[in-house]
Amino acid sequence: MHAKPPRIVIVCPASAEANNGNWRTARRWQTLLRGHAQVRIVQHWPDAQAARDELMLALHARKSAPAAQAWHAARGAHGLGVVLTGTDLYPDITRDALALRTLDLADSLVVLQPQALQALPEAARSRAQVVLQSCPTRPTLAKTAQRLRVVMVGHLREEKNPAMLWRAVRAIPPTAGIVVEHIGQALSPAMA
Repeated sequence: MHAKPPRIVIVCPASAEANNGNWRTARRWQTLLRGHAQVRIVQHWPDAQAARDELMLALHARKSAPAAQAWHAARGAHGLGVVLTGTDLYPDITRDALALRTLDLADSLVVLQPQALQALPEAARSRAQVVLQSCPTRPTLAKTAQRLRVVMVGHLREEKNPAMLWRAVRAIPPTAGIVVEHIGQALSPAMA
C-alpha cells in the first residue's frame, strides 16, 4: 500500500505575470516536487483549499508574513518552512520586525546559498538548510572568437545594484569585443 503524497502549498508573493526570481523559484520547486507531493502555488493563504494543505513553503519572510502568521495561528510551527530570498537577507532581516517574526514562527528555514547562513540571526541557524538553486546541464555551445557575450539576468531595481553593471560596462573599451545583454524589466522609470 502506498502512502498518500503530502499536500504542499507554496506561498509566493509574486505572480506568474511578474515572472521574477521568487515566481521562478516557486515554479521550479513545484516541478521538482511533482511526483513526490501534491503542490500548489498561491499568493495568499488561507484560501478555499487551505484545510487540505499539510506543509507550507513561504517564499520571502517579509512578503509572505501574513500567510506564515495564519499558518502558525492555525497549526503552530509544524509544517511551516520559510524560504529566505535575496531581499530577506539583504537587508530585511537586519531591520524589519515582520521578517524577523516570520523566522521565529517557522519550523524550518531555507536559504539559497551557503553564505546566507551567516546572515541569519544566530538563534535561527540551527533550523536552516541550504538548498542551492540549479538548472539542468546545458549543452556547450560553440564559442566565437569575435566577441564575448555577457548576460545579466534580473529585473532592474535599486536593491540589486544594477549601477555596478553600468559602471563596469562604461569601463570596457568599445574595441574589447564584449557585448552585454540584459534579460528582465526596469521596475521604475529611473531604472528604465
